[in-house]
Amino acid sequence: MLTIKLYHGRKSPEEQLNDWGSDGPLLAIGGFHVTYLSTYRVKLADEDWHFLKFVGDLLYYDDVLYGDFTISDNDPEAIGQIVPWFDPIKGQTT
Repeated sequence: MLTIKLYHGRKSPEEQLNDWGSDGPLLAIGGFHVTYLSTYRVKLADEDWHFLKFVGDLLYYDDVLYGDFTISDNDPEAIGQIVPWFDPIKGQTT
């Protein structure tokens, strides 16, 4: 299973972090696509591609901005947890 793990979370781009920020969720994705280092999309269980939203250089997800993410091939049984799918609604700003 392909996953995206979010790190270094903060509530606003201006927030000064005294540490590494909040640890974000581990989310399942079906694929990852980049076009010209300007458009980033993830493929979901429904086989549709959804755009990732960035605010400056921070990835937006579920009202938190993340400065770092990792894409890995993880076996949910090996890591001992149920991995929810990336939710495109949580990936859009209001």
